[in-house]
Amino acid sequence: MKTVYFIPKASNPYQDILATQLKRYGVEVKYLNCLPSIAWIRENRNKGIYFHVHWPSRLYRNGRKTFIKLFIFLIKLLYLNYSNIPVFWTCHNILPHDRSYLFWDYIAHFLLAHFVSHIFVHGNFAKKKVRSYYFCSNKRITIIKHGNYINSYENSIKREDARTFFNISKNDFVFLFLGRILPYKGVDDLIIAFKKLNTKNNKLIIAGWCDKNYKNTLEQLIDNDSKIIFNPEKVDDIEIQFYFNASNIMVTPFKKILTSGSVILGLSFGIPVVVPKIGVIPEVLDDSCSFLYKKKSQLFETLERCISTNNLSEMRKNALKKAKQLDWESIAEMTAEIYKKNSNY
Repeated sequence: MKTVYFIPKASNPYQDILATQLKRYGVEVKYLNCLPSIAWIRENRNKGIYFHVHWPSRLYRNGRKTFIKLFIFLIKLLYLNYSNIPVFWTCHNILPHDRSYLFWDYIAHFLLAHFVSHIFVHGNFAKKKVRSYYFCSNKRITIIKHGNYINSYENSIKREDARTFFNISKNDFVFLFLGRILPYKGVDDLIIAFKKLNTKNNKLIIAGWCDKNYKNTLEQLIDNDSKIIFNPEKVDDIEIQFYFNASNIMVTPFKKILTSGSVILGLSFGIPVVVPKIGVIPEVLDDSCSFLYKKKSQLFETLERCISTNNLSEMRKNALKKAKQLDWESIAEMTAEIYKKNSNY
């Protein structure tokens, strides 16, 4: 049994699900929140271990101490490379969405891209971006699917009970935005488009941890509209099912994105998704389970199209079917194979 250390540990189920499936292929996953010390690396260098980095900015961003933490991170990375210990990187974002550390982020990601053994991405678009941003060879990048979240969250509540929870009528058409609420996710655009809708029986639910300044902007746009339920707090895992089962459509009006776990989460609950054709999204979704649009100006008419469609029930089935195709077993098998090919053990 080989050991891979996932770093850093994330709060969403992505790593845990992958870890469970990797056991099938002789790989045990452990978690660290930073690279270990040089002494630890030296002591364990011949024990058949790997490191797999996710969201690397969390390993060095620290206000005024960012340069020092980044320097230490890179020294350890170089020592892992010198010690022939394989390091892998899943590139979830080309750069972090918060650009307040842009200079340091680019240095970190560029060097990471060149010192890791292999890079995983979630689509062709992402592969091309990594190659062009970091000048990596094609053979060092592998496309793996972003797996689904089916059965990762409780999903037993009935629609009528979920709507009672929010005091929503059974006849209302409900749009949902669920996830961390940050400016790049375009929730302001969603509110503006939603408020243009003329039909009476519409509701919009917006929920998730919210950036403080952005929260003020959104509250001004909402302007106490009774059709909009705004919960700018982290949603407990047990309550996620209430939001999805109360809703007809999930809306993710990103201004920019590479890949999106929240879109996959919506599909996993059998919810059709409104999303722009950017990043790897067009590689994952099609018209059978989503409402795709090209420009921000098309968001309003896309919401109208959602309300007027007569095959929403079929789209819900297709959304779940699409999610099931994003199976973790095949993802883990491919990941383990890449570990093996890039290992000296």
